[in-house]
Amino acid sequence: MDGLTLHQTAFALLISLVSFGLILELVRRRRLREESPRGCGSLTAAIMVLLVVWFPLLRVVTVVIGAATPINTLLLFAVLFLFAIAVHYSVIISRLTSQVKNLAQELALVSARVDDRTDSQRHASHSAGNRSCWLIAVQRASARLARRLARSAAGIARSPSSARAAAIARSARDR
Repeated sequence: MDGLTLHQTAFALLISLVSFGLILELVRRRRLREESPRGCGSLTAAIMVLLVVWFPLLRVVTVVIGAATPINTLLLFAVLFLFAIAVHYSVIISRLTSQVKNLAQELALVSARVDDRTDSQRHASHSAGNRSCWLIAVQRASARLARRLARSAAGIARSPSSARAAAIARSARDR
């Protein structure tokens, strides 16, 4: 098994270092949050640099997994990394979608209670002071729920159902 050519080594090293630097810069600017797989992107870039620079290790890994060439090994690890990222973000999107659904249902229940209470107060003989205090408390609770819903909808703004989430957030804000 021959080593990587100078051109292949330079290209792989350049891509790995650029990826590593880009990830660090995005984290520094707080445009990227490294959540559950703590430092997964940084770790992957560092491993790619290590495998490119320390070619005997790459050769051993290639033999262990049975790949034909070291380039195939690097490609395999890149594809596995992308698969892991896709699964991770699918889990996050599913969790956020569930939270948005629950918050929307909770908001609908509070709104229904406010409407029922308003209708019943028109016919009740309670004092105006008690009614206004109760309505203010319910309106504040409804506003808190609307803010929570809007924050959750913002969390899934890049998901396939982002138009639905944005519509829910707008309707919650308009109430």
